[in-house]
Amino acid sequence: MTPPTSEKLDMPTKEFFQRIKKIDQVHKKDQEGEHEDQVNSLYYYLSKNLEEIDSELKKDLSPNMDWLQASNQGVSSNLWIGAGGVTAHAHYDSFHNFFVQLYGKKKFLLSPPSQWESLQLYPRLHPFYRQSQLNFSSNSNSWLNDHPRPQAYEVILSPGDLLYLPPYYFHHVIAVDLSISINVWSDSEDFTIIDSVLKSPLPLKMIGVLWRKLQL
Repeated sequence: MTPPTSEKLDMPTKEFFQRIKKIDQVHKKDQEGEHEDQVNSLYYYLSKNLEEIDSELKKDLSPNMDWLQASNQGVSSNLWIGAGGVTAHAHYDSFHNFFVQLYGKKKFLLSPPSQWESLQLYPRLHPFYRQSQLNFSSNSNSWLNDHPRPQAYEVILSPGDLLYLPPYYFHHVIAVDLSISINVWSDSEDFTIIDSVLKSPLPLKMIGVLWRKLQL
């Protein structure tokens, strides 16, 4: 499955919320079966570093998020806003990730790093190399029938919930309804190890062996 294309847009905050509220209403009717012949294919979402947003809004989000850091290196705090149905396709990040749900609900499908083979990742040199090729919106995935289905755990976050995602943990994320979240990434030792392995002049077979050892 090829992830959907995206386009960066600039618009006033008021217009953005008007659009996502309208899309969220359509999404709810789709979920209720009122629009069976219509599938919403256009979504808007905001992803922004907290250092770049208005200072007053930042104070409302959190006065201090240092306690959400697993390390003091590579720290990045981000704001996520989107309508119901907005999806982040199954992928992994190489950082520690503390994810806080502020408004609405989000569903996470979580798979441990040991499921990397079942998730059929794109090749390392592919633009989507950290993402799964599986179509999580389909029950068929017929072309992958020769491979075992990945082990996955479903978690639904409600306002006030905090989810910790360890480095290289796969997650497929769906906004159940209009959703506002923040997360904090920080560097991990796992990334340092794997980055050094991938930069070493080793045969590809040896890299695969080292990767499997890291999963143990």
